Amino acid sequence: MIKRNQVSLILLTVIMMLTIYYIRTTPSDESVTDQVVTTANLENNQEYVSMRLSVEEERNQMILVFQDIIGDSDSSLEEKTLAINAMQEMVRTSEKEQLLEMEIVDYGYYDAFVHSNGNQITVKILTDEFSASEANEIIKMTMIEFGADAEVTIKYDTAETEVVNN
Repeated sequence: MIKRNQVSLILLTVIMMLTIYYIRTTPSDESVTDQVVTTANLENNQEYVSMRLSVEEERNQMILVFQDIIGDSDSSLEEKTLAINAMQEMVRTSEKEQLLEMEIVDYGYYDAFVHSNGNQITVKILTDEFSASEANEIIKMTMIEFGADAEVTIKYDTAETEVVNN
């Protein structure tokens, strides 16, 4: 039973990652003569990827604990119900984080990382420039996704860019 749950969880994770990859790799307009190249972007993107992997690994460990509780014959029905509810809430939170990351990237930023820890939401953005009005927009987007009582913290990294003529 536990192996089947683990396989299902792994397949769900792979499908979600492939969906996000597919959405992020939309074709760009190549008719533009000037192309912006981000030089520091690769290093920062690796940092964002490692943060995502760290959160995913932490959550996968928690899911394994919940699956052990669910599969344990000594666990009460109430404990099993709590474990199932906690797993479902963790999946919903992950989906909200990923959707908000995609919305922020679609808004024109290089990359974004969103992490929810209860009511505290941390949003980290990779961009060239960042203003207070942009921060307010991201806070609004976050509150729409996570609720009005969310405490939002926004951090940003700057990316070095240069214009290259084709």
